[in-house]
Amino acid sequence: MTRQGALKIPFDDLDTAAERLRGSGGIVQGLHAEVPAMPDVGEFSGAASSVLVHLLSATAQLAIGIGAASDALGAAVAAYREGDGAARDLVLQLRTNVTTS
Repeated sequence: MTRQGALKIPFDDLDTAAERLRGSGGIVQGLHAEVPAMPDVGEFSGAASSVLVHLLSATAQLAIGIGAASDALGAAVAAYREGDGAARDLVLQLRTNVTTS
């Protein structure tokens, strides 16, 4: 949402996004944990196993990436909250100093 060219993202929206990322990472991790049995498809069993191993590796990497994105977003939200609070305090202090002078 913009007001006079400024971007303001509600903290609740950011918290929700971080939670959704965490949840998605958990779902992907759960899929990775549910490894199906290696298929027996005769002479193609080796190729099928290679594909399955590749998919499992990709799923694990996806879960790691989602977890890292969730952590980074959580850290960014904390920094945003801290910076926003510090800016608010500074503006209030300046306003108080101006009105009492």
